[in-house]
Amino acid sequence: MATKLGISQSTYQKIETGKVNVTKERLLEIANILGKEIEDFLPDSRKNTLDKSDIEALKEIITLQAQEIKELKLLLSQKGWSSTTCSDLSESLD
Repeated sequence: MATKLGISQSTYQKIETGKVNVTKERLLEIANILGKEIEDFLPDSRKNTLDKSDIEALKEIITLQAQEIKELKLLLSQKGWSSTTCSDLSESLD
């Protein structure tokens, strides 16, 4: 690996043992040589993936927010606010 990186074995050993800080560029070189993604070397890296429990949690949040929107619309209509008035208010807040 040291030869492929153009550095001495002792320098590479220091990288492996964490005795020296590795640059992002050097880490990218190592990842490319090993056929890995740079994220594979970072702690707690999830590579922007969602597992089934994440997806289910997001679906639940969306469902709850949709229900809350319905309830707010009903409350506003009971107070005499039309959806047009709400849209106008929303645009003025942007």
